[in-house]
Amino acid sequence: MRIVIAVLAFAVSAQAGTIKGVVLEHASSRPIARTLVRLDPVPQPGGARGRALQTRAVHAGQFVFADVSPGLYLLQAARDGFFPAAYGQRLPTDWAMPVEVTDTSLLVTSLRLRHKGALTGQVLDENGVGMAGIAVAAYRARLPLRLAGKAESDDRGTYRIAGLDVDKYWVRSAAHAFDDGSEWLPTFAPRGGELREALPYSVLVDTDTRDVDIEPEPG
Repeated sequence: MRIVIAVLAFAVSAQAGTIKGVVLEHASSRPIARTLVRLDPVPQPGGARGRALQTRAVHAGQFVFADVSPGLYLLQAARDGFFPAAYGQRLPTDWAMPVEVTDTSLLVTSLRLRHKGALTGQVLDENGVGMAGIAVAAYRARLPLRLAGKAESDDRGTYRIAGLDVDKYWVRSAAHAFDDGSEWLPTFAPRGGELREALPYSVLVDTDTRDVDIEPEPG
């Protein structure tokens, strides 16, 4: 009896569609644990046959969707600080490729996540010394101004604004008052008080745009 049950269970599992794979960091090819992986049905004439599924990659970056109903699906992974990755993409801006699942299909694949871009530099005083505790913001280089990210300079005056999409940005330090009563005005990088003096800085995939230094204007 146990043998019969085991054979039947194997037969059922063998007829179910399965998708499995691993989530990797693109730059290093290391697995990324705890990444959210989704399997979303693609609407078809007459209604989608499948249902949306999601799971988390385990510590080795692996994920499995078993017993998937037949249909067309989009397979994608998402994690903070990375661009979403979908099956069939070469770049984050590419279209995803639908996965066709049948009763007997097996797809083994990898999803490679690319880091979002970042802007980094220093906030420098009149003598070129980095200053700590200065708020810095990044805005997409278009009007109206829309905040895209922010950070604060560390003990060496260095800041890093991460999690940015591919685009061009203006960077501005906030107004700041010092203990001696002196003040700094809001200043666009590299040293402009007016928007027309701001330089646009390009942000790319998997890249830090460096040396975006700011020399704030005295108030």
